[in-house]
Amino acid sequence: MRKKLTRTAASAMAIFTLASVVPAGLPIQAADIYNDNNASVVYPGDNAVDADYKTFTTFRGTTAQVNCVSDGNNTWLVDKKRNIRIIMNGRRVVGYNTGTKYEDFHYPTSIAPLAMDTNTWNTKAEMLYNVGQVYDYFKNTFRIDNFDFTDPQYVGDQGLYVFEFDNSGDARSNIRTDGRGKCDDYYVNLLGFGQDDIYDQAVNDSDKCFYNMGVDIGIIGHELTHLLVNRELGWWPANMDTETEALMEAYCDILGELCEKEPDWKVGGDIFKANTPSNKIYSFRDMKAPGTTKNPKYTNVNIEMYDDYSNYMRNYEGLKKNNPYASVMFPCYLGTTVIDHAAYLMSKSIPKDKLATIWYCSIFHYTGDATKATFVDCRNAVESATTQIFGSPSAELKAVQDAFEKVRVKKHRTEISQAEAASTQYMSDFVRNESYKFPEGRYWNTGDSDTTSRYSKGNDTTTSLPMGPTTFPGFRSSFWQNEEPYYQCAGFAKKLQIDYFGTDTFVQNSDAVHYVPELGDHLRVELYHKSEPMGTHSVFVRSINSNSIVFADCNYNKTNVIRWNKKVSYSRDMNNNFFMSDGTYTYKFVWVERPIKQGDTNADGVINNDDLTAMDNIINGNVSYRMHDGLLREFTADINGDYLINNNDKELLSQLINNNDNSRWKYGFVIN
Repeated sequence: MRKKLTRTAASAMAIFTLASVVPAGLPIQAADIYNDNNASVVYPGDNAVDADYKTFTTFRGTTAQVNCVSDGNNTWLVDKKRNIRIIMNGRRVVGYNTGTKYEDFHYPTSIAPLAMDTNTWNTKAEMLYNVGQVYDYFKNTFRIDNFDFTDPQYVGDQGLYVFEFDNSGDARSNIRTDGRGKCDDYYVNLLGFGQDDIYDQAVNDSDKCFYNMGVDIGIIGHELTHLLVNRELGWWPANMDTETEALMEAYCDILGELCEKEPDWKVGGDIFKANTPSNKIYSFRDMKAPGTTKNPKYTNVNIEMYDDYSNYMRNYEGLKKNNPYASVMFPCYLGTTVIDHAAYLMSKSIPKDKLATIWYCSIFHYTGDATKATFVDCRNAVESATTQIFGSPSAELKAVQDAFEKVRVKKHRTEISQAEAASTQYMSDFVRNESYKFPEGRYWNTGDSDTTSRYSKGNDTTTSLPMGPTTFPGFRSSFWQNEEPYYQCAGFAKKLQIDYFGTDTFVQNSDAVHYVPELGDHLRVELYHKSEPMGTHSVFVRSINSNSIVFADCNYNKTNVIRWNKKVSYSRDMNNNFFMSDGTYTYKFVWVERPIKQGDTNADGVINNDDLTAMDNIINGNVSYRMHDGLLREFTADINGDYLINNNDKELLSQLINNNDNSRWKYGFVIN
């Protein structure tokens, strides 16, 4: 006998919220349904073999044909080609409490396929037709040949069972049901779509009513995606109001919209009767302009959904305590549109089917516990999928990266950790590989920062490198003198830094008394031949011993020639200022540029107790991390990457200060 699952059914979202899925049940073929007595049940239409195309009228007044089955006497809403069935209507079960939140269920009363019914024919035929369109899109675009979502280890097509329920602005997908719908004898993929509008009774305004939700291709795609991500990632809202919950809804919104021939980027845009194809006022979520989302319950009031990750996370705890849209959606869904909007921005550069493939493939690029995935994890997964499909660099990858940047879902740290950057072995490997690209004795003067020339062009300045964001302590923006962008020696040192650390966000410090050299430093020095000044020069520190430094540089002799192995000793003068010398030339410290580290909350280039003081000031509100250069302040102080700066970050900072080696393996440098 097949054992039933004991977990509760899908969480019913509040009005105008698209619902979620239930954890997987047991695998079973659609035509092989078992009841409690382990006996096979054959429903009407299952044995019908003749395909029969029937005409129906769409909700917009056009006509189309739907594939049904017929035995010569009766016609059933069963598409045997795709294994999709329209089944008995659902009913609403209200008042069940799981112990964590209020639940509201919708279940079909039977999974027997429906025969042709003149009263509800058009709506239910369109549901069957539209589910078939989404089925085909998933199969043809994503090459899915297994629609058995109940368990990923089994191969086969269980089929989709589609039903309608009344008096609710809701749609939902389940993978199994239990006794709370009186359908306790099967494990199937259910797609349920609400009909009519409960607001009819409240506002008595037909313009605020909506059609059956199954007439919207995007919503059907949304619900089918719930089944998919539940199977692959375990995304089920056991604990509501989480960032992962918002991420789950976003994936369903995005893949749902991309199922449409011409996405309107309005979730549920075809549902509301007040909308027209050319003027869609209402939606559940406006993916193109989240802040203009309008819901009939609030008439013409915009629902303030977010398109900025930082602002959303900063306001999230307050939304949980005081949600102005509590009767419409959970706070987590107000942030779903951050990811929705990113996908819309990508669509401006990436064709629809390519974009759909990227988002589908990204499902398989999550690492670790996907049930705790963040928006930053989403960015990593989508970028990884894009790189796998289109390569790096590629126009598609740039479009993806630009979109996430615009909604401020940023990578918080480089791939190289702070501890790796301080490793002599890592630097040795880097120098070996980088010197192949920039050989000793070649000239950095081609105009392409990644290539060199065999020939000198004299004092050539055609090769240059943008400085990127650079700050002084206190987060005051700086652009060094007039040398923007960097070129010649400064440009080459910056190029090596960017290649080494993987970031172009740096801090500049001119404290010669307290300077202690670190691997990867870009040192600016005053160069002297004996006592004769020779001007300023830039070098890249590639090796440090007890009293000597080996650096790489370019243009030391005004020809842009590259050196990798210049060795000098270092010491301090009578005023304790740092300097270097090889006996003939002296290099006096002017400033150093370093990448900004996570945890370097005062941006002086080092992590120490001064950063704890800065962290306290930020937490206590004495220093706003939204002030000038606030992004850099935010990224250094927000060590755990949750877009909040609090005592959790302070604890991590203490670990960074007191346990440098172990802690710094976890953290890298700021990417801006």
